[in-house]
Amino acid sequence: MVINKFALFLVIGAVITGIFWLAYKIFFKKAHQESMINNQQPSALHTWFDGIGGLFPVIAIVLIFRSFIFEPFQIPSGSMMRTLLVGDFLLVNKFSYGIKNPVTNANWIDVSDPKRGDIVVFKAPLEPEKDFIKRVIGLPGERVMYNYETKELKILPACMKGASEIAPVGCKLIDISYSEIKESQFYSVDNSQAILEIPEGESNPIGIKGVRLLERTETINGRTNTILLDPSRRDDFRAYVSSTWAEDYSREFTVPKDSYFVMGDNRDHSSDGRFFGFVPKENLVGKAVFIWISFERLPDEWPTGIRFSRIGMIE
Repeated sequence: MVINKFALFLVIGAVITGIFWLAYKIFFKKAHQESMINNQQPSALHTWFDGIGGLFPVIAIVLIFRSFIFEPFQIPSGSMMRTLLVGDFLLVNKFSYGIKNPVTNANWIDVSDPKRGDIVVFKAPLEPEKDFIKRVIGLPGERVMYNYETKELKILPACMKGASEIAPVGCKLIDISYSEIKESQFYSVDNSQAILEIPEGESNPIGIKGVRLLERTETINGRTNTILLDPSRRDDFRAYVSSTWAEDYSREFTVPKDSYFVMGDNRDHSSDGRFFGFVPKENLVGKAVFIWISFERLPDEWPTGIRFSRIGMIE
């Protein structure tokens, strides 16, 4: 079990200040007010209890808002480009999938299940002290096939059992289509984690060593998003976990019950379900829903501007 240290700090702060707030209301408030009315100096004890207790409403509101309504989240890497960029600051809906213990993330009340295409924040399966953000691709019981040559997906629904790829009566197939590949506005810099945004139509305006990323749309059951591809990279399928051979150049991931298969939109620069396995529902933190500010910056560097055009709902 991983403890959310900031949430624990808020809980402890709320308890301590709450005790001072309650004690002031019960024992000291009347005497304190009388001193003020009579233009007398209130006692130091009254002042201390009033000051510390006065922090209780603020801490309580922050704790409730952050734990059960919305939590701020910063995009640390380019794994979800072009949907989310480094420097984006998000609001994560904490009650989308359930109400959880703010300290341990243990589920208290189920609300709903993630839908395919949702962008979710979760505790990384192999590093639960870290929060990751990816897109939900595979749902419980489904078989997700990823071709590491064509970099395309094929998903068989849970109602298709065994090795057969013929859908039984009443079983709805999952439709996946792709657009033509074209140049993107992003450039992967060699020997670094930086991915720079460049004008369309320019091959290498920066004059540095690197690769221009490609892009295409991926539509799954009518829901479309843009993915980035690096023509210079191909996955080492030996690093894939929880997978089996499906067909030529494809690996199959069978999603367990109450778990999800997630991937980054920047497919060749994303540590996701291919490499760390499935995300249990209990690891989910919430659904990313809104960009409230976006700074123009590279990883580990100071912001150079604000991208006002990016502020708004996340699709």
